[in-house]
Amino acid sequence: MAMSMNRIAPVAVVAAFLAIAAVTQSTGRERRATSPDTLRVRELQRRVNQATQRLEALTRRDSVLASLPKHAGESRTAPRLVIDSRLPATHRSVITRAAQRQWTSLRMNSARVPVVIAVIIDTAPSLTGFAAGRGEYAYDYVLPAATTPPNDQRCITIVTLHSRDLVRAERQRAMSELFATPSSASRLLGPCAFVARFGAAGPGIDPWLRSRGYDLAAYPRWVMLPSTPSDDAGERWRIANADAHLTDQEIWLSPEALGCVSGITHHCAATLLGASDIESAPSGGLIMMRRGRDPHWATLSAHYLSDLVTALGPENFGRFWRSTLAPDAALRAVAGRPLDVWTQEWAVGLVGEQRVGPAVSFAEVVGALTLAGLSLAIAAWGWGRRQVR
Repeated sequence: MAMSMNRIAPVAVVAAFLAIAAVTQSTGRERRATSPDTLRVRELQRRVNQATQRLEALTRRDSVLASLPKHAGESRTAPRLVIDSRLPATHRSVITRAAQRQWTSLRMNSARVPVVIAVIIDTAPSLTGFAAGRGEYAYDYVLPAATTPPNDQRCITIVTLHSRDLVRAERQRAMSELFATPSSASRLLGPCAFVARFGAAGPGIDPWLRSRGYDLAAYPRWVMLPSTPSDDAGERWRIANADAHLTDQEIWLSPEALGCVSGITHHCAATLLGASDIESAPSGGLIMMRRGRDPHWATLSAHYLSDLVTALGPENFGRFWRSTLAPDAALRAVAGRPLDVWTQEWAVGLVGEQRVGPAVSFAEVVGALTLAGLSLAIAAWGWGRRQVR
């Protein structure tokens, strides 16, 4: 037994030092990867990427606008579809049906602002290699301003198909599967669904949403609830989400978002009022819909305004949407509650109650285990020497 312990102790000590060296080496790599020069290069690449994507999106926007009449004369009972003639008839049928289903699901009999959905094929290589990354398809939107004359207002969705493989006639199934998913189908309208139903966003709301690339309006799917005696937004939201807890999403929440869910409401405003890390192009009302996750709420942020429609009801939400006040003041005026309180109620309705507390980093865990193992090894070695004597 003594010989066995004497053999184990040196091995345990060597393993402990190897673990410490591994942690130290990993930390060194992380520091080198985040050096000032590296960060500057990455930031430059990000800006070049965004600028190139923006230029290409503006070019497509101009092409679509040139193909439409100067004054909006589209029907207000259904979206007008302008589909690239090179797209196979089967694909055109899939897109047409998906747009009609989405429009019908929102129960819009007559839109305040007409909607155009333009689908174009653009499989040409990007202007620079940095512009890669928008995927097989991209959604952009041209939103009217509240100051635009009503007769000239229209909202345009531009769906760009980048993949040569996706637009082939034999890929009808892939196209059908793409628009069969609720998130992809809803983005055929995206923010244009809100513009069609409630009009152009007011001067107090539009800058907030534009600074975020209108990501909070990416998923138009609201629920029309009957009026309650009090018409309290929080109560309406609890009724609508009595059985809807997306607990699998909570692992994607940032510390600030978790703090918001746990009841620290000042964290809530910080997660939604700041501009996103994806810049949108201000020219001509163009909005480039980002595909990445929100840094605080992941995929949940795309539901935010749809859920607010459900909570407030369409009439009150319309007042909020067209408000000249800043978002927090606008919600106070309409629903008598600040934006951070609503955000906390919204998040709890989706992910349930959360608790937050002190956390331990991975390096700290490894260090603690290493020290514990080293202590046990030394104790075992000493015990073994006493046994020999």
